[in-house]
Amino acid sequence: MKRSIFTATLVAATALSANTVHAQQQDASLSLAGAQSSAYVLGGGLAEVINAQSDIVSLSAQTSQGFSANIRLVNAGDADFGLAAAPTFYEALRGVGEFNEKYGDIRAVTGVWPAFLHCVAYADSGIDSVADLEGKRISVGLPATSGAVVTQTLLEAAGLWDKIQPVYQNPSQSADGMRDGKLDVMCANSGGAFPAFVGLASGGQLKLIPWDQNVLEQAAESIPGRSVGVITAGTYSWQSEDAPSIGHWTFLFANKDVPAPMVADMLDIMLSEAGRATLLTYGEGWKDIPDGPLDDVLVSVGLPFHDGAVDYWAGKGMMLPEIANVADQ
Repeated sequence: MKRSIFTATLVAATALSANTVHAQQQDASLSLAGAQSSAYVLGGGLAEVINAQSDIVSLSAQTSQGFSANIRLVNAGDADFGLAAAPTFYEALRGVGEFNEKYGDIRAVTGVWPAFLHCVAYADSGIDSVADLEGKRISVGLPATSGAVVTQTLLEAAGLWDKIQPVYQNPSQSADGMRDGKLDVMCANSGGAFPAFVGLASGGQLKLIPWDQNVLEQAAESIPGRSVGVITAGTYSWQSEDAPSIGHWTFLFANKDVPAPMVADMLDIMLSEAGRATLLTYGEGWKDIPDGPLDDVLVSVGLPFHDGAVDYWAGKGMMLPEIANVADQ
């Protein structure tokens, strides 16, 4: 039996008045990604900020197998909130790609950060172009994660997917493999610097793989929600120039049955000036949290907003578009 999304209990407060009734904080879970991923580090910061400022929700951050897993967990009610990429929503709502059925009980809360694919090799590896990836051992992340999907899409666009050795590992295992010389390249989607890359510097100077613009554009056109952009210079201490890559918006989303006031309260905290400033202390990935609801992205993938998000933006004088749930079609 699925558990209920929230359990709310009203208790009498005796400290001030026997007639005063307060609602206890309600427990909720936030499904993120693997340890040492940017989603887990940044999302863990979100949970701490919400818990410090909200009177009505207590948010627990949880590791997961990645964004596809998050959609399954939240859709089933086994997690209340999750993080996922716009292209992952596109596939989940239609039951294609990594999904063999439609997942229609999810709702968008807000965009949180843009994430780009970061692929690194050691500077002395001899990998100076995309063509040099042929025959190489490349960690693409765990199966069905956004990093694995995007890496495969890029390598297919480059005509190299069948010519490399894909390795499916979590960030910690992949970092160990790079340092031990068992891997040539490590790839991951990340909002800002990818945390697991920091320790790789002990194995030598690093560099980002220089993707070809035409390959990036071809891969971006393969599914709505993706776009070509850059990993800005200085994202890593050893990165002196912008690096073209493929990216997408990462969204916070929820099960449709999560109470609207909880979602609106979280948005009020996250998008306030103080909330934004505090989130930024958990990582540079939070610097790009959007000012608006990114409704154009959600229209393109067919994911409706959660009622709590609709209420929050209505309070700001903005009426969100009604988005048909593609999973219902």
